Amino acid sequence: SDLDNKEASQAYNADPSNHFGKLAFEQVVLDFKCDVILSIKDVWMDRFMVESPLRPYYKYIYMPTVDGVPQDPEWLSTYKDADALLTYTDWGKKVLEEYGLNVFGTAAASVEPCFQPLPKDQIKKNFGFGESKILGFVSRNQARKQFPNLLHAFRDFLRKAGRKDVFLYLHTSNHDMGWDLAELIKESGVSSKIILTYICRKCGFPFPSLYSDENIKCKKCGSNAAVASNVQNGVPSEILAQIYNCMDLYVQWASSEGSGFGAVEAAACGVPVIETDYSAMSDISRKLNSEQIEPIALYKEITTKRLMAVPDQNVLTEKLIEFFNLPTDIQRLMGCQAREGFQANYSSWGKAAKVWENCIDSVGYGSWDSPPRVLPIAQPQQYFGQMSHSEFTKFCITHVLGQPEKLNTYFHLKAIRDLNYGFTTSLPGTFMDECSQLFAKPQRQNFGKQEFYNLCANLANIRNRWENIRCNTKR
Repeated sequence: SDLDNKEASQAYNADPSNHFGKLAFEQVVLDFKCDVILSIKDVWMDRFMVESPLRPYYKYIYMPTVDGVPQDPEWLSTYKDADALLTYTDWGKKVLEEYGLNVFGTAAASVEPCFQPLPKDQIKKNFGFGESKILGFVSRNQARKQFPNLLHAFRDFLRKAGRKDVFLYLHTSNHDMGWDLAELIKESGVSSKIILTYICRKCGFPFPSLYSDENIKCKKCGSNAAVASNVQNGVPSEILAQIYNCMDLYVQWASSEGSGFGAVEAAACGVPVIETDYSAMSDISRKLNSEQIEPIALYKEITTKRLMAVPDQNVLTEKLIEFFNLPTDIQRLMGCQAREGFQANYSSWGKAAKVWENCIDSVGYGSWDSPPRVLPIAQPQQYFGQMSHSEFTKFCITHVLGQPEKLNTYFHLKAIRDLNYGFTTSLPGTFMDECSQLFAKPQRQNFGKQEFYNLCANLANIRNRWENIRCNTKR
């Protein structure tokens, strides 16, 4: 009924984590009685998996996106709650190990077989590029992708080198969750040298074209319905492989990366790579026999408190001049060296699969047949008011929540902090997810002893309810 749909919609929208599966998580896990849960998403997406009332009965393997330092204490608490950790890069593994975490290994992904060297000159001819030279960047339009910096470096390169045969291919979207690309391209003054990938909304045909904002003429059906590709409307991998192969040089130009896999795909296609020398890019670029450019500085980003790189656009400009002055044979040789780096480090899905297999084997099985954990919930006491915040939180965690193992954890310390402040900034249902502010605006809420007691009692009631369901469910 409409009422049921409205109630379901309200329940779904009540907690931002429901967008990532929280609402149905317990029921699904219980239905299947999963031995092991795997997660490869960002930490603020999957926090509920380690907070689940059913957490004692399954093993949890987490592969977080480590893309900067320092790591937030809330994130570290999530990592510590995992039974095993994997990382995308050796750089990420080193970062977590420096926090005293035990990382099982690095499981670097590979690429689809279509990402391989193809006839570059023929592809350029097919795309209408002739003998032009192409600098490329494949990326989602996000704030940490340094499109302004890259456009300025490319503009300065054209002016200093006096080149008219070099174009910048940006396989990205005009409008997403990052930069106003149209404004940046206009400000750069080199819009006639920018190429984007367009997809016709009428016939679905993908094609590269000089930048012309949105709703350009489709090269196949002639409709004025082609828009820049985006994450909802992308190109097939086979077309993306051709896009990489038309490039003479690829640049991964970002403030931070957890992987930055465009560089790996480019190298797989035999395209030389330049990357910012920070975070995962430092690791991947060296494995790809590629060049790194040291950032000018690192700045502290306000929302996640990580250090982010400021790429050096002046050095990039000089590197572009140097590269595009090289003979074509030398440029192609550098591409072969990048391909060799790819083959040595990223060409095997089997290698990554073996790491996952060994990790899964190492954590053992779930314990769904464990005895019930339906615990009594201590009632409010008159003397609560005389307790210090430290004493009160210890009492609530031990006798209300019934989870003394949470003493001295981030949950405990955050509770004391918020009681001292008298408010919390987490969203409803997300006490342990302050990073929810990345995708929804948090509101300051009053937070006193009554609120913390209610929080612990509510969590205990949820646990007891799921315990009753678990113990009445036959395997």
